[in-house]
Amino acid sequence: MVKKIILIGSTGALGTQVLEVIREFRDRFEIVGLGARRDSERLALQVNEFHPKYVLLTEENSTSFSLKSAIEANKSKFFSGIKGLKEIVSVDNVDLVVIVMGGSLGIYPLWEAIRYNRNIAIANKESIVMMGEVIRELADRKGINLVPIDSEPSAIFQCLKALDNREELDSVILTASGGPFRKFTREQLEEVTPEEAIAHPVWRMGKRISVDSATLMNKGLEYIELHKFFNIPYEKIHIVVHPQGIMHGAISLVDGSFISLMSNPDMKIPILYALSYPERLSTSWKKLNLIELRDLTFELPDVEKFPALRIAMEAGRKGDSYPTVLNASDETAVELFLNRRIKFTDIPILVEEVLCRHNPVSIDSVDTVMEIDIWARRETMNILDKVIKR
Repeated sequence: MVKKIILIGSTGALGTQVLEVIREFRDRFEIVGLGARRDSERLALQVNEFHPKYVLLTEENSTSFSLKSAIEANKSKFFSGIKGLKEIVSVDNVDLVVIVMGGSLGIYPLWEAIRYNRNIAIANKESIVMMGEVIRELADRKGINLVPIDSEPSAIFQCLKALDNREELDSVILTASGGPFRKFTREQLEEVTPEEAIAHPVWRMGKRISVDSATLMNKGLEYIELHKFFNIPYEKIHIVVHPQGIMHGAISLVDGSFISLMSNPDMKIPILYALSYPERLSTSWKKLNLIELRDLTFELPDVEKFPALRIAMEAGRKGDSYPTVLNASDETAVELFLNRRIKFTDIPILVEEVLCRHNPVSIDSVDTVMEIDIWARRETMNILDKVIKR
């Protein structure tokens, strides 16, 4: 059976890798919908290649002549804006909605996909960080498959499936590469440039997640994500730095044994698993060769040198709307850094100050989440000159 897929975030770094996988398995997957935020030129090329019935561009004012021509030539139905982001996942004859767009806007197609009983593969950790408990509860109640794509949550997802029951679980080991600046001094971190920060040593990723990986904020967000996605107590989640990127996650059991998931650091592996779930498809990709491995090393993260991880963990444990503020403020601060308005080391300073100014509320709806998201972004900009000495 060919699985019919809507892909939201098709023009980003991860979206293009999803399409690479689908090209290799055209007999198993069919693209029926493609969606992007603003890159209409790349989206036009994808439309001409995959001939989707449905096309989405969130920022309609970015629509190019090339995209209009591609939509017309393929007789695709066009969706735009936030309204389109919600509506495209409601169309008929869809087996899987794949959400790999970055940012808080990913909450809209995720929420609507669950409402319409769609199975979902997701790499939008922002949505889970913001309101993962509500999402998980609704998905479970509806019997929907909600499968993570990112390598570490995917690894934990697969490891947990080896348990007969949750009482066997002692702890979860969340691995981090440590980013490109693991051995930098604090003085060196002050001088980090955007170009250096987006050059991740292991993975090919988008700009924000690359910067978040360099500050270790990404691992803090995944710490919150694992808690909310899998209902794992925070005290059972342990973070270790593993620079080789071979072990993507592990669980320890009450009898002292470990179960881990290891592979070459290739995003196509967790992507394919999420697309084919609950099946596991055979590939011709290079397999992990244990004989070729020289070292697998593990160390504790340095939260003094990389305070973003500490800040994220504290926000997660506080709960309520703190994780939403964390995510929105960080996304804004990273954009300021990429635009050279603040230093690399200013990112966690700005985020922590916004968190200190927040009055928490309970998360009960998408509207509540987005109101808090907007407040956090505005507050980050409002206090920029008060907090950051330039």
